[in-house]
Order: sequence, then C-alpha cells, then structure tokens
Amino acid sequence: MSKFFDKLGKKAANLGQIGHSNEGQSNHARGEWQDAPFDAHPNKHQIYTYRKQRGVNLGSLFTLETWLTPSLFEGVQGARSEFDLCSALDGNTVRQRLEKHWNTFVNQGDWQWMKSNGINTVRLPLSYYHFLPGHPDTNVRGLMADTEYERFSPIYQNAHQCILNIIQAAGSHGIGVLIDLHGAPGGQNGEGHCGLSTGKANFFEKSKNRKNTISILLAIAATITQYENVIGLELINEPQNHQKLPQWYADAVHELCEKYGTRLPLYLGDCWSVEQYSQLLAQNRHLGFLVMDHHLYRCFTSNDHSKSAKQHAEEIHPSNNGPSLGLLSNASDKLQGDFVIGEWSAALHHTSLQGLPSHQDGQREWAFAQLEAYHQNCGGFYFWTLKKEGPPDAGWCLYSAVEQGVLPSGLGAPHASKPVDQLASFGETEATKAHEGHVNYWNAHADGKPMNHEKFKAGFQQLWADCLAFYQSDASQIGFSGRWTEQRAKAYSKQFGSEGEWEYVHGARQACQAFNHAIHT
Repeated sequence: MSKFFDKLGKKAANLGQIGHSNEGQSNHARGEWQDAPFDAHPNKHQIYTYRKQRGVNLGSLFTLETWLTPSLFEGVQGARSEFDLCSALDGNTVRQRLEKHWNTFVNQGDWQWMKSNGINTVRLPLSYYHFLPGHPDTNVRGLMADTEYERFSPIYQNAHQCILNIIQAAGSHGIGVLIDLHGAPGGQNGEGHCGLSTGKANFFEKSKNRKNTISILLAIAATITQYENVIGLELINEPQNHQKLPQWYADAVHELCEKYGTRLPLYLGDCWSVEQYSQLLAQNRHLGFLVMDHHLYRCFTSNDHSKSAKQHAEEIHPSNNGPSLGLLSNASDKLQGDFVIGEWSAALHHTSLQGLPSHQDGQREWAFAQLEAYHQNCGGFYFWTLKKEGPPDAGWCLYSAVEQGVLPSGLGAPHASKPVDQLASFGETEATKAHEGHVNYWNAHADGKPMNHEKFKAGFQQLWADCLAFYQSDASQIGFSGRWTEQRAKAYSKQFGSEGEWEYVHGARQACQAFNHAIHT
C-alpha cells in the first residue's frame, strides 16, 4: 500500500494550481469517463467541475437590476428592467454606457480579491440578448428574430466578446464559471431581472419561445465547452413553476445531454418547489450530470419577518435539525449531493434584527449558520452578490460582508497548510485502519455472502488519492463526491467486473470523509 500512495503523491504534486483556461480539450480533459483509465488522474476541468464551489454571483454585470446598478438607468423614469433602458434612450448612448460597464464593473482587482478571499467559482447571470447579437455564426445571430430585444441587437454587438473575456479572466485566476441564462425570450418569471417589464412569463405562453431557448442553450453550450474553467450551464434562472416547465426541462436536458453527455453539467432551478424538483432530477439522474439549484432567502415573506435572526440561524444550523436544514439535507440525500445553493445572502428584514447591538451581529449569526449547513449538504453555494452601488451593504454585497466580519474570509475553506507527503502518509494509516474495520465487520455479518474486500481497499485508496489531487489545487475539496465516486466505481468495474462494486463505493466514501476530517483538524 505504501508504494501506491507514493505514486499518488507524485501525481498530485505534478498537478500544481489550476489556472489559464485552455481550449479544444479531449473528452477526458472535459470530464468524460468512458474512455479514461479507471485510475486516471483528475484533470483540470474535472477539478473545476467537481470541487466544492465556494462562489459568488456577478449580479448586474450583464443582466441588469435597477437596485444593484441604478446609475446605469440614469435618465429613465420608473425603470424596472434593462428593456426600459434600451427603450427610453438613444441606442448609441445605451451601447456606450453598457460597454463601459461590461468592461469595468469586474476588474483585475476584483478577481485578485475574490481569489484571496476563497472564491473559486462565479455564477455569471446573462441573457440571450447578451450572447446572440455578437456571435460569429449568422444562424446563431438569427435566433434574435421575433424576440423582444431584436431591435436592440446593435446595442449588444460587443457583449458576446465581453462574456468570453470574463470567462478567460476567471480562468487566469483559477476561478470556475457557472453560466446562468438569467433571461429567456418572453421572460420566464415576470420579474425585471429576466430583462422585461411586462410582469408576465410569456416564455410559457408561446411554444416558439421555449423551442428557441433550447436552440440558444445549445449555442451557448457549443461556445462554453471550449473553456475548461466553465463548470456548467444553468438552463434558466428562477422560472415560474408553470405546468409546462417539467416537460421543457426534459426536452432541454435531452437535447443537451445527447450532444454533450456529462461533459457539461446542467443546473436546473427548483422554483422553490424543492420536493417536486428533487424528485424529478433524482428520477432522471442517469441522463447526465444534473444539478438542482435552490435559492435561499429569509427576508421577503411575512413569515420571514416574524422570526428573529437567531431563529433563522437555529432553523438552518446543522446542530439543530431545524426545518431549513431539513429542506437542504432531504434534497441532498435524494440527489446524492448533486445540489447547490445558487443564491443566498446575509440579508434579513429589519424586524428580524430588532434588539441586537448591531444589525451586523444578527447578519453574522445567520450567515455563519448558513455556511455550516451548505458545507455539509451542498456541492456549492454562491453568495448574491459580489458588489453593488451605494453605501456598504453586508446583507447583499460580499465585499461589505467580509469587510464587516459578517462572513469569514475564505468562506470556510480549508487552508492549504497540510504537507502533501504528510497527508499521503496519513492516508496509508487510514486505509489500513478502515480496511481492517470493514473486514472484521463483514466477517461477522456476511452470513456466507461472497465478499471482495480488496475492492473496498481499492476504493479507499483511489478516493484518498483523488482528494489529495483536489487539495493540491488551491486546497479544493471534492464537492460532488457522490457522482465522482459513482464514476470511479463504474470505471473500476469496467476493468475488473461489477461484482462487489458496493464495497468499492463504501471504501471511497469512507476515504472522502476521512480526508475532509483530516484537512480541517
């Protein structure tokens, strides 16, 4: 076993830190497993994709929100969405204003700050009208036809390149990108942040809107799969839970998975109907790498307002098994960990903060409790949002939250302080101990059932090595460990047979748990 871990330590040491996205990777480089050796070393794209995602949203960089960047709506009375800006002002004026914003709102200093404060992934909200007009393919540009933004296409000619610039800038800092289609033709939720001010979800009223959106997603996928730091594509943001949505999800997943398999994880919003969509995704888990996205806020409803910050924190902290925690843990169990919090914040209504020495005290308790829950139950979590105009706002702005101590720098990430050779050596001890425990247990309980305990050992060794490789890359942890283990087990069984695969899986799971405990103690 010692030689095995020596070899793995050398492989991990050769990986180094990830950064500088490359284009045109092979299937294995983009994350496919079917043709890779059963013990293939994790590649950069796999580490980006499967690691625990400690993220932040780049809100109002592309798809604008009036409350985040009000200066961009100067001169527009009663603006509710980006459509109002384009309608009210001269096209050249809007284009110049937006292009300056796209090129300056997130700058080199922001990427450096995110990196130094533990952010390893960003969620990038954008709308179809940002991606299509500047696309090099005329057929893709043609998807703007008969949409609400068709007449504004000249304004967005350079947005496509700005999107690619953001992906590349993130990659140069070793930061992954989750592309989120925040606004679809017709509007999927009737809110201003889908790019329209009608208050209607006409995405569901016209079949053409739904069909075109799948074509748009395919075009986006064809572009973003060239970048190893793109970790997934979110089909649409916060759609209305319309009766037509499940079928549309099924159609979109079929089209995308048929073309991209598991190379491109697909993120599906749950419309705040956690039970319904966790069940739906669990039933279709075999189709591809499907991840459910839940957005968790506790500041909008009258029920939210009636509870104190302490109550909110207690309801989600893992030590209390409260209703908010139960929501997360049940979904995570059902989805085998293919679950993220795509938006969350430290914000609470002022009534939840009454009687406290400062609002920051309540926000801190609430935010820290969320972090504990997300670390235990989710593959990733994305704070809303990185920055906003106006005075400091620790509820909604990550900069302010970290500066005011409402959130910890690093968002709870382990520090890369444990020597790799020490962890490899410790892995030998842990593997021996776990294997002995497994053998002793099943010798007493197998009841004559044939066993293959070497598969347990193989699973433990492989996952410890994988954890070590992830840790070598910016102290990353495997976030989607259920799916990673499943893929490892399938590859191993393809080589050695599937009988006793469950022992391999048990060993792998124990290794992942033991490694995470080791780097946090």
